[in-house]
Amino acid sequence: MKIHIETQAKLYIQEQIIKNKYGLIWSHMLEYENSLNPIDFIKEKED
Repeated sequence: MKIHIETQAKLYIQEQIIKNKYGLIWSHMLEYENSLNPIDFIKEKED
């Protein structure tokens, strides 16, 4: 049930972004933090 609720929340936020009620942000710090995510490394290693 938890995954369903989280999915619905994500879809709602995406819909609001498309309707320009919310905006996305980007920063160098977000880029840096995301680059430290080990999951990306694992995905690349598996390919």
